[in-house]
Amino acid sequence: MKPVREYAATPDQYGLKYKEENIKTNDGFNIKIWDISPTKKIKKYINFSVVLSSSDAGNMSYFLAPAIALANEGIRVIMFDYRGYGKSDDFKIDSTLLFHKEFLIDFEQVIGYTKDKYPKNKIGSLGFSMGGYFPMITKQKLDFIIADSPMLNPQKIIEILKETNLKLPPNTHAAKFNETPTLFFFANEDKVIKLADVLIDNTDKLNQSKTSIVPYNGKHIEGIYASIEFTPHILRFLSGLQLKNLPNF
Repeated sequence: MKPVREYAATPDQYGLKYKEENIKTNDGFNIKIWDISPTKKIKKYINFSVVLSSSDAGNMSYFLAPAIALANEGIRVIMFDYRGYGKSDDFKIDSTLLFHKEFLIDFEQVIGYTKDKYPKNKIGSLGFSMGGYFPMITKQKLDFIIADSPMLNPQKIIEILKETNLKLPPNTHAAKFNETPTLFFFANEDKVIKLADVLIDNTDKLNQSKTSIVPYNGKHIEGIYASIEFTPHILRFLSGLQLKNLPNF
């Protein structure tokens, strides 16, 4: 985990209107949110709210590119910093852990905020690496899940990294596949999270779930930069939800 406190940029620097909010988690931490308005009204996307859950490095400002792309297509985007990251409350990061379970609390609190604020919207997540894991294990009901290079099996990542001092939080389990419509992106040059491993470990689960998978040429969580089809795939996926008919990729 490599948290960064200073923002690389803010949404208004890219012409986006947004509200900066602070919400308090059930265990007492203030979480910083950017609630980004769509730049235009597009009927088929205006009722979608996407919670963007970032990776374990940097802060939410490092993921403005996908937020900008979606906001420019008429989609509301909610960004947030995990505790210990960006402008959220201080939190002691244990560098011997692959991730903190407390980040799941932060994610769920932001989902709750989004549901309260936009009760008529379809609400889901766009996660990157670690941020793609929490939507898969949350008890919060989501209308959809989108993730680039999602961490689906933390134990396998520990084995691949081969760092003897690295461990998992207690009671960590692999991601759960269910009936939530899901779109995954996997990079063919990813050294840790490999599509082949995901397919081997989850063939039966994938066959029984509503999951679409898109491979792309690039490295870990580079989809928005490496593939010109990244945003179009997401838009087709969301359009399919409107029609209750998931597209094949």
